[in-house]
Amino acid sequence: MFTKSDKKFDQLAADPARRRDAIARYSTQRTMFFFMAVIMSVLALAVFMVCIFSPPIRGAAGGAAGIGFSAVMMWMTFFIFHSDLRVLRMIDLLDKR
Repeated sequence: MFTKSDKKFDQLAADPARRRDAIARYSTQRTMFFFMAVIMSVLALAVFMVCIFSPPIRGAAGGAAGIGFSAVMMWMTFFIFHSDLRVLRMIDLLDKR
């Protein structure tokens, strides 16, 4: 199922020049997704608190659930970039030795 993306990642990890470019790109993307996930999590928490402590607002619970789901997806994407970045850095470190 994931063989196509696994082959691309293997080719990327095997080429030193592409690997260094990917490390820089993944680092930037990881940082961007971290801040987006934090913002979405704070926003979801704020909307959940408004739903809990205020009189019922039509559709607010659905909005809160949607924002919460988006925050979870952002965190998952962040952790994917983080794990790929760690693998690429480890390969780069072992390649330098």
